[in-house]
Amino acid sequence: MERLNIAARAAQPMEINMKGRSLPVHISVGSSHQHSFKGMAMGRVVVTHSTYIPGLLKVLRKLAAVEGITTCTPAVISHGGAHAETFQLRITRPLPWGGGFKAIARKGRSSQEVFITTQLEKAVIQNAVRRILGD
Repeated sequence: MERLNIAARAAQPMEINMKGRSLPVHISVGSSHQHSFKGMAMGRVVVTHSTYIPGLLKVLRKLAAVEGITTCTPAVISHGGAHAETFQLRITRPLPWGGGFKAIARKGRSSQEVFITTQLEKAVIQNAVRRILGD
């Protein structure tokens, strides 16, 4: 496997050389989890897995844009059980260590745990999820 030649420079365009091809890249150094979204801080979606149920990342990115939500972290995927024809995201319980909620995302016969860190109330998050899924 060939290594990429990358020299990180703060907020400057650069190129990487991969198998004889130069590809332009832009690297920004700083607070990677806070982005500007209509004048307010935006939460982040933690991308740690290579597999997500269909539609999950799109919904989590919109949920992370809700003011007061810090992070949305997808976790364990399970298969089997009842069939969910449409994408569903249900807030199930508070996190045992506080500061957020556990949710279950479902599509088809797959389900995936999602951990949402926030100081918002459960009802506020449920309303945001309803609004996002209604789009």
